[in-house]
Order: sequence, then C-alpha cells, then structure tokens
Amino acid sequence: MSTDITPAAEKTPADATETAGGSRIYHPLTDIVETDQCVSMMVEMPRVAADVVQITFESRLLKIRGKDEPMRPENLELAYAEYA
Repeated sequence: MSTDITPAAEKTPADATETAGGSRIYHPLTDIVETDQCVSMMVEMPRVAADVVQITFESRLLKIRGKDEPMRPENLELAYAEYA
C-alpha cells in the first residue's frame, strides 16, 4: 500500500475549489484499513446517499464521487449549516 497519503489535518478545506462545471471538489476525511484479504475505506460524505456514490479506479487513480442533497426539515428555518 502506498504511504503517499495527505494527513487528515490537511483535508476538507473550507474554500473547496470548483471544477469547470461549477461543482465543488472536496477532500473528505478518510480512514483506510489494510488486511491480508482487502483494503477498506471509510469516507466522510455527509448528505450523500450510498446509492449515488460512484467509485472508479483508472491509471492508479481512485475517484469517489457523490452528489449531496440538502436536507431541510419541514416547518423549520435553518439557523446554521456546516455543509452548505
């Protein structure tokens, strides 16, 4: 397994860059566990449903994509949002 992994403290910048299409690029907090049988990842992706996550691996590059859906409680006004 490669040891070229960005430390967690350097991830999830508040001013995430944007792609040409206008979407934002996030570097979510990620835990990686390796055993003799597999490599498992736990990725923080708030408001992203499991059925919309796309995982691709090409040319030694792993991409995990998902679309977040804002959750707004009915009859309540949001006073503060971390994941806006």
